[in-house]
Amino acid sequence: MVFGSTESPADKDKESNPLSTSSSAVTPEQRALWILLAVVVCVSATVFLVANEGSSTDVPVANPLSTIVSPPPAPLSANGTLAVTPEVPFESTVAGIADSATAARALYAVVYTEEGFSPNPVTIEPDDSVLFVNASNSAFWPASNIHPTHEVLPEFDSLGPVAVGQTWMHTFDKPGQWRYHNHLNATHGGLVSAIPADPVVPTETPDVNASRDTVSPINISTPTFAPLADEDLPLHAGIQTDDTQLDAFLDMYGPLAALRVVQFADHGTDTCHDRAHDIGRLSYQKFGAPAFALAGHECRSGGFHGALEARFAERGTANLAADVAILCSWSSDPFTRHQCLHGVGHGVMAWTNYEIHQALDLCATVPGGRTDQGSCYGGVYMENVVGGLTAVMGHTTQWLRDDDPVYPCNVVKPEYQPDCYLFQTSRMSQLLNYDFAAVSKLCTQAPSPSQQSCWSSLGRDISHFSRLDPTASISGCQHAPPGEPLTTCLAGAVQNGFWEQHGADRSIAFCGMLTNNAATECYRTIITRARSLFPNPTEFKQFCETLPETRQQSCTAD
Repeated sequence: MVFGSTESPADKDKESNPLSTSSSAVTPEQRALWILLAVVVCVSATVFLVANEGSSTDVPVANPLSTIVSPPPAPLSANGTLAVTPEVPFESTVAGIADSATAARALYAVVYTEEGFSPNPVTIEPDDSVLFVNASNSAFWPASNIHPTHEVLPEFDSLGPVAVGQTWMHTFDKPGQWRYHNHLNATHGGLVSAIPADPVVPTETPDVNASRDTVSPINISTPTFAPLADEDLPLHAGIQTDDTQLDAFLDMYGPLAALRVVQFADHGTDTCHDRAHDIGRLSYQKFGAPAFALAGHECRSGGFHGALEARFAERGTANLAADVAILCSWSSDPFTRHQCLHGVGHGVMAWTNYEIHQALDLCATVPGGRTDQGSCYGGVYMENVVGGLTAVMGHTTQWLRDDDPVYPCNVVKPEYQPDCYLFQTSRMSQLLNYDFAAVSKLCTQAPSPSQQSCWSSLGRDISHFSRLDPTASISGCQHAPPGEPLTTCLAGAVQNGFWEQHGADRSIAFCGMLTNNAATECYRTIITRARSLFPNPTEFKQFCETLPETRQQSCTAD
């Protein structure tokens, strides 16, 4: 929507202008919508005239949207909306914005219809305002990402529904890329880019070899926590609603245990997603960037979402790529670094409204090379499948198709494809009713650079489907062709059950059931994982001593 536009609908070709269509061919609902849009156009012209009364100077245009110079935000009602009432005509209400005391530099309009927000994206300068106009058939609720908690830019939130014919305005006084959505229909989202003409160069350099002092604004503590047994989860149910209890719990048991508690109390209803956001945000405030590695996938990955919200709320998004690049630079341990970057991928995907290409491009700014970038890509793809399918949470994705189990791996850039297949078998299995023979066949048809990722992903899914049972997992991987595909599937299965120290005995038993090259690869996989899970040399030595004697030497070797 352009404020200050002098173009008339009559100047357009009738075939492209719905207002020129014969009224006999339209429904009353369509006619009402067109009338409302026509009113908005008139309002735009009114504001333009008021803002330029007595001046012969043209309004400068900073981008494809025309802008009003120096119209301030109007006084808002209690719920932050500008009401349109018979006593206060719509034209007078909006014109009053231009007559009030100056606060904003320029005013832009974004119109919401059944199709979503338009124009999208909008590029403005900091301190410009955007007027959100409801020209749809139902109320809408503009709010900052990430849905449903709106904490990246919490002041960008109408705090309630904006009725049909009403408007709500926000002045973007913080530079950055601010994504938003309709809280009542999160499939509709947009982007306001408030980047100054001369952006400030970031003080933090995204250098993977930088010392920890270089990234001092990031809390780099790596705390350890007390263990929490499954039978004790109900004892801490109070953290679901009590922030004081949650604060103390996080100090004692950590973010992952907190997510386990709220998931247990959730009873599978997905109501813990919002609270998981809170856990992620508070964890970031307490522990800094390690919160991405300390959280987990429970509650639809809400912990990762909340951690990213806290990061962006703290530092903004003006230097988005640089911040993403350094988020996990605190960790030199490959496994922990992978967990951190994987969590960042989840958060970035949710923040971009599931725009997979944009999320992947942000992950590509991670400076640690192909391995680190792949960890972030994996989080994006997992969020696409797990987070983007849950209508309960309002997160939806356009990057899955019921008639194509490989999509979106076949449409992303070639360099992003191997990591896509590293999770896509979960989607394949879902669509093929967990027929792992059929999934295995799709892996053989994958592009050559992606096949190993596909086999590893298949092993992980088989392990998950069999509830980590070694015998059932090994049997399921027999669907993979002999040789490297089978060995890779088995390696993917065994490591899926070895994310924490207590999985050691199960993983050792798994490898003990294999022979030849499959056994060698299995032990190599769990030894590599154990080096990260047992950073204490004494504990790692004890792990090695539980292996068969023929494997202990390779375990203790530097």
